[in-house]
Amino acid sequence: MNLYITIDVGGTSLKHAVMTEDAKIYGNSLRTTPIRSNGSRREILETFERVLKKSMEIVNENDLMGIGFGFPGPFDFRNGISYMKHKYQGIYGVDLRKEFSRMIGESSKTPIIFEEDSVVFLVGESWLGNARGFRRIMGITIGEGLGSAFMMDGKIVKDHPSIPAEGELWCIPWEGGKLEDFISKRGLIRLHWELTEEKVEDPLEIYRKAKSGDKEAERTFKIFGRRIGELLKPHILSFKADCLVVGGGISNAFEFFGESLRSSLSELKHRVEVKPSRYSYSSLLGILKILIERGETL
Repeated sequence: MNLYITIDVGGTSLKHAVMTEDAKIYGNSLRTTPIRSNGSRREILETFERVLKKSMEIVNENDLMGIGFGFPGPFDFRNGISYMKHKYQGIYGVDLRKEFSRMIGESSKTPIIFEEDSVVFLVGESWLGNARGFRRIMGITIGEGLGSAFMMDGKIVKDHPSIPAEGELWCIPWEGGKLEDFISKRGLIRLHWELTEEKVEDPLEIYRKAKSGDKEAERTFKIFGRRIGELLKPHILSFKADCLVVGGGISNAFEFFGESLRSSLSELKHRVEVKPSRYSYSSLLGILKILIERGETL
């Protein structure tokens, strides 16, 4: 049996699973492990080591075909080196491939790969999720920040005249800030305060209010969805996207902002399908697919 360890690195947690080649979760291995991204180098690496060793406990080494990570940037994905300063400062400049190889046993020849978190999300959703079957797909993840990726005819594109540099939307200037200031957890929190003058610490509070029927919370999400559509519209038009797939923590509230997001894009000259992510572990599926595709060349 060919098995793969897949790990999606978030700002507050690691989502991870051992997966089979046919995209099944092996055993009961799908887990979420908290991590302090502002912790020390030792603390961060020890968390990764616990996750890797826990996964290795259920895998026969002869069955392990690869280990893959989805990381946010800035990151040298070819060499496995993080250059983040806004989080994970403790592992800035660290050779993570070397560190992870040490953790699983330096004699192991298991390939270890790194890829951008927004890319693995889109690969997973286009492979087996709600973006399957579309030709031009824009994928966004809304959480601590705004992640984005673009796919054309099944291939991730980062250098194309119809998309921003490297496919990154987060840093595009907007109203004295950047898009990420408006399409993110902090953007949702600020919007709720502007509408209600109610301070909340976590978007989950707004979501719970909306679930309980709070009209102001529902209104916040409705306007948030419209804002996402308006800010993304120029890029959807330029890329001629026929699908926008939305993931990240905020996508759990899609039931409250999806309709207004779709409505804001309904005036486009071409039809674009707006979809929430199908799986909570789409990024792990994307890591798996990339591991399988690169297997023969690693």
